[in-house]
Amino acid sequence: MDDEIRREATGFARNWWLFLITGLAWLLVGVLVLRFNITSVATVGILLGVMFLGAAFNEFLASTTVSGGWKWVHVALGVLFVLGSLWGFFRPIDTTFALASVLGFLLVLMGTMHVVGAVLSRELNPLWWLGLTVGILEGKALAVGEIIPRHETFDYECKYTPGMSEEIFPADLPEEVARECGRLGVLAHEALKLGGYSRVDFRLTPDGKLFCLEVNTLPGMTATSLMPQSAAAVGISFPELCEQICRIAQRA
Repeated sequence: MDDEIRREATGFARNWWLFLITGLAWLLVGVLVLRFNITSVATVGILLGVMFLGAAFNEFLASTTVSGGWKWVHVALGVLFVLGSLWGFFRPIDTTFALASVLGFLLVLMGTMHVVGAVLSRELNPLWWLGLTVGILEGKALAVGEIIPRHETFDYECKYTPGMSEEIFPADLPEEVARECGRLGVLAHEALKLGGYSRVDFRLTPDGKLFCLEVNTLPGMTATSLMPQSAAAVGISFPELCEQICRIAQRA
């Protein structure tokens, strides 16, 4: 998934609750409009008639400024607006109820679309959840990294086939999120009473929540593995990292 598209999708999914709230609000308003049966709405119908009459005048005026087929389009619209204005003057209550029914249906439709969009966004969030990892060295967090698989999931092929996943160190995250990821990584490392180093993997939800997937007590240690990349992003080269780990083992 392209980085820009992924960020836009993540941003949208992060606000799934907003669409849910607005969707429910539109549904409620739509239902209230559809159930509206107060008879003192004649004034509204008359006002609509005046608006339609003004629109008809505008269309007739516009028809004098054009020629050909567009002229008759404006004339036809003017006639329709005149009929609507007459309906509003002579049947104001019916006009209001008819407009309310249409408006209520549109609001219910809009609300349904928002709610469905919110639910689908929430369910599809795992596709947009960020896979994060952070190396822990002597009780301190190294750089947080982001894993972007070419497939929808970080499967075996994406993990072990070169070019099937993108590993970004440091991850493109807000500072507070990266700091919290490192803090939780150290806590997980200490909770398991681990030794000199480990790698902790997380999932970050679109609404900013971190979930620890696992603590890797023996992370890969090739030059391109995640742990060395996490160290390199904070200025620790691969040889230096190996030497530190060896010294930790000697002290133990």
